[in-house]
Amino acid sequence: MFGQAFIELFKDYPDVERFAICDLRKDRVEYWAKKYGICETYSSLDDICRSDIESLAIITQPWLHAQQAIKAMKAGKHVYCAVPAAQSIKECNDLVKTVKETGMIYMNGETSYFRPEAVFCRRKAGERIGGRDKTGGNTDALPNTFNLLSSLGDECAYDKGFRAGICISQ
Repeated sequence: MFGQAFIELFKDYPDVERFAICDLRKDRVEYWAKKYGICETYSSLDDICRSDIESLAIITQPWLHAQQAIKAMKAGKHVYCAVPAAQSIKECNDLVKTVKETGMIYMNGETSYFRPEAVFCRRKAGERIGGRDKTGGNTDALPNTFNLLSSLGDECAYDKGFRAGICISQ
């Protein structure tokens, strides 16, 4: 399971006005809702697509991404989706067609941005003071590592167009 890794990120983001989670398994959705104090839960993609939530983050099995994103956009939801976007060229074309037909925003995010080593590099780059970190160690090579890692998905994960973060882990 990977979706739960995004709960705090989306839930605590300042521009998120409403947050819900969705999972096919009742035990998982109840566990994560209790752990993070989430009141709004759904038990299927169909249920959450019928809600008035603006946007969904789809963090499911890779072979489901395209069909779930298309279903969500056709239901009037903006979509942030983990990689890969699709399993075939046809699915990619279907995604593009659906975006054009619905006018919904679709974002595909590279989740390597959230790997512990990437988080560490961003933290260290933030501590950088004149080529030295706060402990006095030389960090001259750090910005290149930071720029490489942050370019993998920064703008997708923090797009301000999302007013609700939904983790779907099926």
